[in-house]
Amino acid sequence: MTEAPEDWVWKYTISGKPISQKNAKRAGIRNGKPFLYTPKPVKDWHESAERQLRAEVIVQQELGEYYPIPEKTELEVRIISYLDKGQAIDVDNLAAAPLDAMQKADIYNNDYWVRCVISSRKKDWAHPRVEIEIKKYRESYD
Repeated sequence: MTEAPEDWVWKYTISGKPISQKNAKRAGIRNGKPFLYTPKPVKDWHESAERQLRAEVIVQQELGEYYPIPEKTELEVRIISYLDKGQAIDVDNLAAAPLDAMQKADIYNNDYWVRCVISSRKKDWAHPRVEIEIKKYRESYD
C-alpha cells in the first residue's frame, strides 16, 4: 500500500440515531452484589457503528482510496451528529461514541492521538446519522 497524499481527508458516515455515552453505565445487583453494565441500545449502537466503519474502509480499499493512518499521527476530527425527532443531547456528549467506534474499527490505533475534536449537532428526522471527517492535525496560530 502506498502512502497517503499530504492533504488526506477521510470521511465516514454512521447511520442511525446518534447516542451519548455519558452516564451510559447502569448499576444492577446480581447474586446480592452490585455491578455496572452497558445498556443494550448503547452496545447495539457501538456494534453497528463498528460494522459500518469497517465496511466503509473495505469500499475505500477496493477503490484504491484507502491509506492507513500512520501510528502517532496527530489528528483533527470533525463530527456532525444529525439527531432524530425528540433527541436532545449536549453537543459535547456526542463526540465520545464515534471516537471510540473509530478506534475499535481500527480507523486509528488510539484516540489519544486525536488532538482536536470539532463536534456539532443538527436535526435530520428522516436520516439520523453521524458524519465524520478525519485529517492530519495542523496547528494554526491565527
